[in-house]
Amino acid sequence: MQKRNDNSSDFKFAGDFGVSTAFGIKENPGTVMPYVDVTENTYCCSDEHYYNQIIDISEHPHDCSNGEKMITYSPQYNYGMFLDYNKECVVGNGSAIFFHCFGAKPYTQGCVAVSEQDMITILKAVEPGVRVVIDHMPL
Repeated sequence: MQKRNDNSSDFKFAGDFGVSTAFGIKENPGTVMPYVDVTENTYCCSDEHYYNQIIDISEHPHDCSNGEKMITYSPQYNYGMFLDYNKECVVGNGSAIFFHCFGAKPYTQGCVAVSEQDMITILKAVEPGVRVVIDHMPL
């Protein structure tokens, strides 16, 4: 399994995952899923105490130097869903597996991406308990 920021070209990510929460830099497009408004204080943390969790550092003050400052990832994090991969938050087992919007690059760092309009459509359709199935297919 790919670890966070492992840019290996032979990465093959597949599985059946729940969705922990929806999130976005932009306001909730109408999903009934729990929705995290991404702000300047929103991080997906890689620190031991908050590993693989989306946190607000104003509510959980600490450096979070190994985390992703989520607001800096636009358009990717304009809308997205946090998959429950490594839901036990075991340090080193991988983190921050998102289903999010496309960015400028034709690939992600271990996530799955669709167009922003497709993500809006998906977010409006999903309900708590939804499963996301990822099947790696060769290019």
